[in-house]
Amino acid sequence: MRHSSLDQIAMVLVNFALMTKLCLIVLCVFQMAATAVGRAALVPDGPWEMEQASAPGKWMPAVVPGTVLTTLVENGVVPDPYYGLNNKLENKRIPDLSENRAFYTATFRTKVDIPASYRGKTVWMRPEGINYRGEIYLNGTLAAVTA
Repeated sequence: MRHSSLDQIAMVLVNFALMTKLCLIVLCVFQMAATAVGRAALVPDGPWEMEQASAPGKWMPAVVPGTVLTTLVENGVVPDPYYGLNNKLENKRIPDLSENRAFYTATFRTKVDIPASYRGKTVWMRPEGINYRGEIYLNGTLAAVTA
């Protein structure tokens, strides 16, 4: 099927209108993001701690940002997987996830001081960098689940 010049112009105008709407939406999102940047942020400054599901009650200093494995290496629980043959499965120096899931399931915790001026205000939590899955607790109450 052959399109006339008028059909082609109409298609260009429709595409232009859709692009304009998309640009306006993107612009609005950037404006909202810029407004959000001006808000005060409470950032946990540590110290962070980690507890493995396979060793309940044993808290160790955590590497944040980092992973469960990063913290385990830093605390000498497992050797550096990038050194020599440490990561070779047959050597069994580093437990394999398929054999010991609880070893890599962990809880991270820290404290955040919330100023008295925040009383009665809505405070948003924005966790960043959760690797794979996480349950977020606030004062012992489940607040969110990511997956």
